[in-house]
Amino acid sequence: MKANELTLAEAFRKEAVSGFEKYLPRIVDCLELLSEEEIWWRPNEASNSAGNLVLRSSPGWAGSPTHASATKNLPSVARFPAGCLSGD
Repeated sequence: MKANELTLAEAFRKEAVSGFEKYLPRIVDCLELLSEEEIWWRPNEASNSAGNLVLRSSPGWAGSPTHASATKNLPSVARFPAGCLSGD
């Protein structure tokens, strides 16, 4: 990667993390309104669940060592169960 591409990538990463941190309290408030079943519900096989969208949008999503710290402030019902990456 060229220096200007690295600068752009870092700027994008910072903006993405900032946006996630800005909206995290609202996301948590919304997830707390749902049951675990509702968090992982999908309207059809081609769709993602709300839990899956949050999981894949969070910094250092599951599978990385930072997953625990990325999800530690989520309500317990929204913590992602073991094996959730194998499908909703």
